Amino acid sequence: MSRDTLSAAFAALADPTRRAILDRLRDGDASVAELAEPFAMTTRAVSKHVAVLEAAGLVSRGRDAQRRPSRIRVEPLVDIDDWLHSYRQLWQQRFDRHREYGEIREVVPPERLVFTLTQQDAEGNTGPETLVRVVLAEQGGKTEMTFAQTGFRSTAVRDGNAGGWRSCFDRLDAHLAGAPDPSDGAEAEIRREFAEWFRDSAAKDINGVMTKIADDVVSYEHAAPMVYRGAGAVREVCQYGFDIADGEFRWDIPDLEVMVRGDLAVTWGLNRMRVTGRDGATVESWSRGTRIFQRRDGRWQMIHQHVSFPFDPSSGQIVTSR
Repeated sequence: MSRDTLSAAFAALADPTRRAILDRLRDGDASVAELAEPFAMTTRAVSKHVAVLEAAGLVSRGRDAQRRPSRIRVEPLVDIDDWLHSYRQLWQQRFDRHREYGEIREVVPPERLVFTLTQQDAEGNTGPETLVRVVLAEQGGKTEMTFAQTGFRSTAVRDGNAGGWRSCFDRLDAHLAGAPDPSDGAEAEIRREFAEWFRDSAAKDINGVMTKIADDVVSYEHAAPMVYRGAGAVREVCQYGFDIADGEFRWDIPDLEVMVRGDLAVTWGLNRMRVTGRDGATVESWSRGTRIFQRRDGRWQMIHQHVSFPFDPSSGQIVTSR
């Protein structure tokens, strides 16, 4: 496969709807009407997506005058896999080389645990030796845990570790409470989508960010106009945010709440945006965010979001801090 053909294939696969269509065709040939069933869009719109896939060589159309069924073409996918094969060993080696290590400094059952923790990334860069201290104490018939990790050289690394520990504590809390483990089921799927979303945002990867967003999304953004309709409009506002963030950008939702009912999920929480400029100074702002996801063809897609800043009635100014 030539590089131009590869470019056409990757461009076609960049759209989540087209990827979903290709997933459907793995189960067998289908007409445009059959392909359109899971989507909240017209058959004409789906037909345009199929035409893009056909132009890229990823699907072919049957000769049946009534249905003109589409079928997946395996050959281009094999060519893509062959092209990626040369890189597979590279990223596998990077994953294999990431490691954490340390040593136990103190154990006082059942009150205290102290140990060191050092992280080394895939490039062999070794972080500082941090000290982790866990203290357990009885409080009113319950056990209170105090956790501290010190020794970081930057707030960015500290905050990244905090996110990982928070996930561990959520699972521990669910286990001790006898509740279902949040790593199971639809809630965990949504939380994984957000984790990927945060990573793609930090990398300013607009294509990665858009994989979570439905083509027919309706979004109430921070800035005018009142309503953004469609993935294209949301893509523009996201790209603008990346462009004006001069330096390192990070987004997360520390208090993310998720509720799932069938194929619909509602999430809410406070968005935390942090931009670290080239001078090392970090500007942090907060806003409110509510998002609705729908499971479409086996994938969660955001169909609506509402983000906003509160305002101070006495001054009329927006409030961006907690």
